[in-house]
Amino acid sequence: NPFTHLVELLRAASEGRFDAAGYGVMAGCTLLFFLIARTGYDPERGIFNRR
Repeated sequence: NPFTHLVELLRAASEGRFDAAGYGVMAGCTLLFFLIARTGYDPERGIFNRR
C-alpha cells in the first residue's frame, strides 16, 4: 500500500532517518500515476476513446 510507505517515510523523516524503501515506493507510484494521467490527458491517444 503506497499510503503505508508514505506514512513510514514521514515518520522516518521526523526522526531524522532516511527510509529508502518508502522513498522508492513513493517515487515509483508518483511516476506511474503521472504517466497514466499524461496518457489519459492526450486527446488523440486517451485511454478511453470518446466519440
